[in-house]
Amino acid sequence: MKKTLALVLSVFMMLSSLLPCFSLGAFADNAAAIAESAAGYTGSIGYGGYIVRAKSDGSIMLSPFISQLTALLDGGADINSFTIEMTFTLLDGKKGNKVHTYDTVTAAIKRSNGAYFDIFLNGSGGSTGFCPTAGKFYDIEVNIYKNFGKANEERVLYGTYLSAEIPSSISTSKYYKPSSAPIDYDVTVSYSFNNELKGSAAGYVYVNAEGEGTFRLKWGDKDGKPLTVKTGEKTLTYSELASFDIKGKEGGKHTEKILPFTAIPVGAKKLLVTDPSDKVVASLDLPENKLLKQEDPEYTFGIVSDIHFNYFFDDSKKIDYAENAFDTALEFYKAAGVKLVAAAGDYSLYGEEESYREFYEAVAKSGLLVIACGGNHELYAKLDVMFGKNGYWRKYMNTGIYDGKVDGVLDIADNGIDFTYQIPEIDDSVFISLSQWYWDGHSPAQQKLVEPEQLVWLEEQLEAHKNKRVYLLFHTYLSDDDRENVDGQGDLKSDGGYSYNGHYNEHTDDEKKFRELLTKYDNVIWYNGHSHYEYS
Repeated sequence: MKKTLALVLSVFMMLSSLLPCFSLGAFADNAAAIAESAAGYTGSIGYGGYIVRAKSDGSIMLSPFISQLTALLDGGADINSFTIEMTFTLLDGKKGNKVHTYDTVTAAIKRSNGAYFDIFLNGSGGSTGFCPTAGKFYDIEVNIYKNFGKANEERVLYGTYLSAEIPSSISTSKYYKPSSAPIDYDVTVSYSFNNELKGSAAGYVYVNAEGEGTFRLKWGDKDGKPLTVKTGEKTLTYSELASFDIKGKEGGKHTEKILPFTAIPVGAKKLLVTDPSDKVVASLDLPENKLLKQEDPEYTFGIVSDIHFNYFFDDSKKIDYAENAFDTALEFYKAAGVKLVAAAGDYSLYGEEESYREFYEAVAKSGLLVIACGGNHELYAKLDVMFGKNGYWRKYMNTGIYDGKVDGVLDIADNGIDFTYQIPEIDDSVFISLSQWYWDGHSPAQQKLVEPEQLVWLEEQLEAHKNKRVYLLFHTYLSDDDRENVDGQGDLKSDGGYSYNGHYNEHTDDEKKFRELLTKYDNVIWYNGHSHYEYS
């Protein structure tokens, strides 16, 4: 049980904030002596004058200076016996009115330097489910409890940070997902489609909101809940279709363009608008003539790209994020019962053999068929080292494709790398793997990406299979019809928040020919990577 001791709180002005004087409750024989020496001393509010900060790995935490807790630890108390409860109240400005008080959250306390302590809100050390908003002001009520065993806890330190400012620097953290205060929004939404094509989402969505904040568009099911899909034993929620800000206390209007290649997923019945707290505040029924019917799929396959072994590491430089991510993806696809996994390029940092060996070992462990095309990072190795007869590619990639051990290979190009594959029992679809042959990272806009012979071969394959569904794998994406970079639709950035622009240069002969082929053969579904977007 928790015993709440009498609250004695004093505050004073420091660093433009009101700071708490933590008070102690008696819980040990020498508590009175500790209390006498510690009570009334506040010290600094935290690192850099802020109570909240982002650590070097992006973790968002409270880092207060609590000399009283230090005194308890120096007196023999165990840091692991303490827990902290925090209640954040959002203010409408410095020393402003209270806007919203959030649910109390609990966290463990970790000792940092001297009398500083780290309490993780969101990050590598744990998550409370709450994240403050950068640049805003909060009252932060803090209660520290000590566990005496047998479910017996007593509050031993307590106080409130008044009008604490949250530094803007935390907004760059990968863990930054601010908790919004619930507000009753008056929102309306309408949808104008560009065509009558079944399944096409292309068009414009118009949102009017009385009140400011970040709003999102999501697909909804027949009950008006965010759309989910069951794959194997997992149920996944579709990511947002768009995210946008409406500014000004009086609210305003927003027009969201839904790009031409965007599809309405099977099962979607409504378009939803959610407010900053992720509450559905408006919805509309999608026209029946735009909906795709739910049918049992003829087959399924997985898509991955830009795995990049030896590229992204943790702070210790010992954990390669790609290893776990790729293993997890293959496990997911295996559970989903896919026929194959298609990979759209970039498996290394600089074309080093180790990365392709790791790819091969992961695929072998999964037991899945994985077909792949080469991307620009393969070309940091010399061409013959990568794509030569005894190169890394033929040694580690597309296992069974080049040596005839896999049924379904319809054609292999003269370069010995590009190929066409058909799932043996599926005669209406083929997969074409076209690997990038050139890349100059210093001047990518001045070069071609493939050989003319590759495009001649590609055209032959497209003509031969013009009456089938063709899935094309090629790494680098095209610009849009206006020769601008394609940003895509929805929540595209990876968990690390990293992406970049680098489309196929539109001034080269090979780009023009490639675009011409895709225009001519409208049965082609092209999967690319390169942008590091989650969906391409």
